[in-house]
Amino acid sequence: MKVAIIGGGISGMSAALFIKDFAENFSIKNDNDISLYADKLGGEFSSGGLKYIHNTDDTRYFIGNVLELDYEIKKVNGAVYYKGKLKSFPEYLYYNSLKNGNTFGDSDIQNKYWNKTRGTESDFDDRCMNEPWRFRNELMLNPSKDIIDAMKSNIKESDIKIFYINVNKDLLRDIIKENDLVIYTIPFHLLANAYGIELDAADANTKPTQLHIERFKVVSDENNIWCDYIYVTDAEYKFHRISKHIGIMGGVYIDVEYNDVNFNIYDQIKNYERLKHFMYQNFGSIIEEYSKWINNRSVQTFQIKGQIKNDLSQKALNKIPKNVMLLGRFAEMNKKVTFDKVLEKLYLYAKNIHNK
Repeated sequence: MKVAIIGGGISGMSAALFIKDFAENFSIKNDNDISLYADKLGGEFSSGGLKYIHNTDDTRYFIGNVLELDYEIKKVNGAVYYKGKLKSFPEYLYYNSLKNGNTFGDSDIQNKYWNKTRGTESDFDDRCMNEPWRFRNELMLNPSKDIIDAMKSNIKESDIKIFYINVNKDLLRDIIKENDLVIYTIPFHLLANAYGIELDAADANTKPTQLHIERFKVVSDENNIWCDYIYVTDAEYKFHRISKHIGIMGGVYIDVEYNDVNFNIYDQIKNYERLKHFMYQNFGSIIEEYSKWINNRSVQTFQIKGQIKNDLSQKALNKIPKNVMLLGRFAEMNKKVTFDKVLEKLYLYAKNIHNK
């Protein structure tokens, strides 16, 4: 069997490594029967933010056996900064919603955060901050090494053929025609366009946006930072999320995310001073600049629920060849598809194909 993977993000790379690990199920004799097409390896998961993985049989196997990484299982602590106060998240969000007679997913906190990060013109009808709700009573995997880096290394050290290329309509059709199985992981509208259905990104539930991240080193009282991530709703702060992580050589760092990358040098200095004040006021921690502009690129973010938006999307799905598997949130047009769900789908497919 010849297998091609379209896309080099976390879904595409995990698919390539998964098929390599389960080669016998797919009747693959050597790694070079697997091809991966991508403009680069990495994807949205490497853009910053929370790096914990949902704790399932599939994720434990993949992290421990396929990537051969150690991991710890821990409770992830979140926080929300709302109206000048730092509160535990999502417990505070949950009880704040109940107190005001709202269901989870329709609170003032979520609305403020959504408007700050996406703007008021969005038609998003399943408010943001929904995914961390799963963290409330769930233990998470904390890999010993960045899994994106581990995936890149494993793929480059294998015989998997990598084609660094932006796929177009003609190339997509050729790849699908020449392979027994194609695992498609990039935005769905590009595939629909290849088969004569003119969708745009909005039709397929995606919208490009700019994400900017700066990294800072915590130089004192790092143990005071009790939360692993913070959502900052208040408009006085330009940044909207802070994520804590441990460096490879030790030390505590924070990644600070912004939605707007066009502010000038004066804005940068002003924002840095506010960030220093924020960290000292809430944790007594002192930070210093570590890496400016570590990530400044266009990423895809979802603006509506994970449902097919219109008849055109359904028509496009019906035209996709049977040897194509849609995998991941961009391809499946569903923002609720997380890494554990990607692995679950791959394992089920391998099991079914083995039993045939």
